[in-house]
Amino acid sequence: MRRIGLLGVIHQIFALPGQFDANKLSELVATDRLVVSKDGHRVALIARVTDSTERVAHNFERMASSRFCSHENGERVETRILHVGTDRLLVWGLPFGQLVRGVYELKVGRPRLKLVRPFAALHRVCRLPHGMFLLGIGTEDSNAKHVWTEHGVLPVEDLATATAVSDGSFLFLEQIDGNSYRYRFGARGFVDWFPVLHPKGEVPVALAYVQNQYVLATRTESGSRLRVVGSTNTLTFPLAETWMGDIEQLWVSPSERSLAWLVRPDRSDPSRRALYLNGQLIHEGEFSMNQADLVWALSGPCFGARITTQDASGQEKQSIITQDTQREFPTGTFLREFLVDADGEIAATITDDGELCYPVMYDRSLQSVPIAWGLHWASGGGIGYSSVLPESIVCLTVDETDLLRH
Repeated sequence: MRRIGLLGVIHQIFALPGQFDANKLSELVATDRLVVSKDGHRVALIARVTDSTERVAHNFERMASSRFCSHENGERVETRILHVGTDRLLVWGLPFGQLVRGVYELKVGRPRLKLVRPFAALHRVCRLPHGMFLLGIGTEDSNAKHVWTEHGVLPVEDLATATAVSDGSFLFLEQIDGNSYRYRFGARGFVDWFPVLHPKGEVPVALAYVQNQYVLATRTESGSRLRVVGSTNTLTFPLAETWMGDIEQLWVSPSERSLAWLVRPDRSDPSRRALYLNGQLIHEGEFSMNQADLVWALSGPCFGARITTQDASGQEKQSIITQDTQREFPTGTFLREFLVDADGEIAATITDDGELCYPVMYDRSLQSVPIAWGLHWASGGGIGYSSVLPESIVCLTVDETDLLRH
């Protein structure tokens, strides 16, 4: 990829077995059946073999291409790729010839897959900057809710918060027998298991770990509360305790130095919201967003928020909000992914019009393709993403043009 003013490289890394249109490719990515590694160099696909079996196709050398059952006792089993690493794959499903559904590992140099842990039913995969966990049913005989982490499987009742912390542990806020508890679970087992005390009538909404302190959001009859629990407040930013309306979301930066939160100030108005960063109002208006709609810069407190509004005709419209700018996208355009740099500038976007995806790096439009995803900062400072060409070739594109400015 060398044109005047452009610098980068395109790697063709894998030929998909078969032809897929844009809708099918989007479905495969959304359901964890087409997954790439963080750096984009490795790829795995769940490919159909027969009406009842499928296999894990990939571009690893000296790794088995194991078969999984797509049905068991007449029930559909949705095999899912959980993780693509540099030398291994994690897959949830029921391997052909096995009796146990669970998380299985395929590893370079190992002729057979390995059962990591049984996990009877997979409901949700949560991938976060500091780790991944699964929500589902742990064992078929108990039918109880469980959380799967790399450190073990935990039974749970009613989770208000489940997130990953930078030390590799996982933070949970759970309701047990009507009481709230916070705890972290990591390589050494349980850490910081404490009851969370709050007045009667308050409902815990979310718990965040920021600047080595726990910040709890609760909902009251008259509004919401946001406060440090378990220690004296030593945060470096102001944290008002009482809020009108409902606090809906908390987000912690990758460095765990900054906290953002979303408030619906008026309970009688379901569409009006306000977004804050470290106590400062960033944006207020009629919009909606969810937990996956906020993207932090790699370093510093900068972020971008994907918000959804409605145009004059009532159709949904998406925008990106940063501390300094707002970029709107045309009605009918879906913003798949975006990145924000350390200066708070929108560095990259991938939009989708239902037929093609359109990658844009700063102000440069790159090749439109049936599917593009996996935006990330490459190790050399460029911006990378994965795509599938019309010929069903998976590619990794790394754009380094912005490095020419420095």
